[in-house]
Amino acid sequence: MLRFYEGNDDSTRPGRIPGAGSLPFTTLTDDALLFKSPQELEQLFQQAGYKPGDTIVAYCHIGQQATVVVLAARMLGYKVLLYDGSYTQWEALPELPVEKTAP
Repeated sequence: MLRFYEGNDDSTRPGRIPGAGSLPFTTLTDDALLFKSPQELEQLFQQAGYKPGDTIVAYCHIGQQATVVVLAARMLGYKVLLYDGSYTQWEALPELPVEKTAP
């Protein structure tokens, strides 16, 4: 997951939407694929840079994995939106900026 966020993948334009935080969907559930406790989830959201009152726009590559982030954020009371075009749509538009992690 982190390789996508850092721009180390085989996308047409590797990278991420500028200003995006990293909150991989795989971190939000336990080994039984149940959501972690509200306290653990809140800690993960805060570590990703979100705070109560923020509006979160979740995306992934095609909008599928980001739905886990949407559900977790709603459980915590965040206002959250799904960018259903996700990175696949973003990278196809050359006028939109892409950010990569410096090596």
